[in-house]
Amino acid sequence: MQGRHPPDARSWSQRWRRWLTTLGLASATRAALRIKRLEVTTGCIRAAVQTRSGQIHDVEIRFPLWSDREWHTIVDALGSQALYAAQLLAGDVPPELERTLTAAGVELLPTTARDLCFHCSCTPDHHQACEHTGAALAALGELLPEDPWLLFRLRGRDQQALLHALQAQRVRPTESGPSQLAKPDARRSGFYRAGSGAAESSPDLRQELDSYWGNTKALEDFRPHLFVPPVELVLLRRLGVPPLEGAGVEVYDQLAALYRRIRQETLNLAYAGDNGETAGTDNASAK
Repeated sequence: MQGRHPPDARSWSQRWRRWLTTLGLASATRAALRIKRLEVTTGCIRAAVQTRSGQIHDVEIRFPLWSDREWHTIVDALGSQALYAAQLLAGDVPPELERTLTAAGVELLPTTARDLCFHCSCTPDHHQACEHTGAALAALGELLPEDPWLLFRLRGRDQQALLHALQAQRVRPTESGPSQLAKPDARRSGFYRAGSGAAESSPDLRQELDSYWGNTKALEDFRPHLFVPPVELVLLRRLGVPPLEGAGVEVYDQLAALYRRIRQETLNLAYAGDNGETAGTDNASAK
């Protein structure tokens, strides 16, 4: 079964492909190349790309990092949108976020290929893209439905940095002092800020017991979105072999086997019928 993602998650992968096409970086030979390793660090993509003949090329693509001034602009822009800020703090990256950043004068993705620095072992030119760098960029796009936060990491800020900044802005005191809560200031933020004014009364939680677990029909209609990732064991591969003298490789292999077993048991459980049988699981777990 092909991977299924919520529509909002898939949009990031689609946006990434459009960006590559606009910049002329889309790889036409992607099918003939195999990504052996893909790593995303602060401002950088590193990959090992294998050709059909078996030759492996080392690829490095560097992105321009946001400045501190741009970072503060981003936090202020996102904090001024209550819905976006709430989604981010809940761990989701709304697809409309890019428009908000652009309106604030900050681009989420570089606007020209000249803003990127390419290096591949097939060529000494650090500013010239090749089919191997194109394949690495295309492979990253396949990961975005699972982890769109990678886009922030490429610009120098990871998920924790952004969430910490938004949380700090949420409780930032004003000149009136932190003793009371004021109504949200529509000009600056959708969050409640410290300031003057009486705190609004809270509802009696005893009257909310029947809806504690949410809407019953919505829970009954809920269906999990399970998929086989395009890059197997992506988090484990990012971390690499643990630095354990004499045992790192063995521990890595044991973790890989454990994660594969957990994935299969999850699929078995998700697709089990009412009688507990898991017929069709093999189809669900196949790419």
